[in-house]
Amino acid sequence: MIQNPKLRGTSIPVHVASSPNNLGSLHGRAFGMSTCGLNNDLSLMTRTEHSLSKAQYGQDPIEEPRELPATRFGIKIESNGTAGDAIHPSEPPLATYFREKKEAIYKREPVGHSSKHVTFVKEHQKGGLTFGVKTQYNESAKNVLYPIERYEQNEMETERNELYKISHQSWEAGEQINRNYDWENTPIQDPTKHRFGKILPPETDGAKLTLSNYYQPPTPQQLLHDEPVPTTSQFEGKTFGMQNKIDEWGSIDCIRGYNYGVDKFPDRGFNAPIIPGTESMTFGVKSKQDLGAIAVLSNRVDVPERDFPLSKTELQQYVQDVVAQEGVEFDLVFQYATEQIGSDQLSINQFLSIFNSLYNSS
Repeated sequence: MIQNPKLRGTSIPVHVASSPNNLGSLHGRAFGMSTCGLNNDLSLMTRTEHSLSKAQYGQDPIEEPRELPATRFGIKIESNGTAGDAIHPSEPPLATYFREKKEAIYKREPVGHSSKHVTFVKEHQKGGLTFGVKTQYNESAKNVLYPIERYEQNEMETERNELYKISHQSWEAGEQINRNYDWENTPIQDPTKHRFGKILPPETDGAKLTLSNYYQPPTPQQLLHDEPVPTTSQFEGKTFGMQNKIDEWGSIDCIRGYNYGVDKFPDRGFNAPIIPGTESMTFGVKSKQDLGAIAVLSNRVDVPERDFPLSKTELQQYVQDVVAQEGVEFDLVFQYATEQIGSDQLSINQFLSIFNSLYNSS
């Protein structure tokens, strides 16, 4: 074992190359060599001890300085920034513009105190500055509030007011209305001096009558103009209001609708209006194709009303379109048919037979 003078009590294992003669005794042993050995073992031991005595544990070996070549690769450029600019880059110009634009509001609205929206000139500090434009003094406050009417303006206003009195009956406040009466031909003569009304005798106790609850009973002449007070007996058996025309819409028609009447009278389905009272009204312009349903009326045999006598109004509802197709007035044909039959009521068959004999005989 070889001990290092700097590291006392520490043994360092060293493998020593030996000759074949003592190879068996040194194999597997930890650097425990004997001083009585061969010459080669002594020389190896001497070199090992010399190297260990000069070794610097924990330090790198000193290297000789080397000279770096003067050759440099690449292009040398000037520095355009620091490491701080690279870590914290500056904002772009557009962002700076918008930030300054937002900050500009504090110039008009400063933070912490009230803003002054008016910038005064320096002359106002002297006390003799008058703001505004100086004009010529030509009117007083009295004339502005109560202007003096000039002659031309007064004449124009008078003429205009006279026209408004005639067209709109527009009179001035407190002005006496003049209706252009011929007062000279009346007992009044001059309305400006005449006093209208009835002259009453003076009353000596007017103040007393005013302060007290004065009641004057009516005279018999005043009672003649008053309406008599109605009594309950006058209302018995009396119907108030105007009697309306009997409506063809009954309670059952209002509940079930208008189609209920069509089932009862099938022929009314051709010209049945939506609203009662518009039976004879014609909406729009009729064409030749709109008269097809009327031709079916003359060929129907299952209608019981065809043989029933109808009045002029009811008959006109069924045959009005047939008569209008020929361009003839219904009243003329109805008058001729009643003279032929001798009755004011005609059935549909009677009217159609007379009508066909007049216009469809060919």
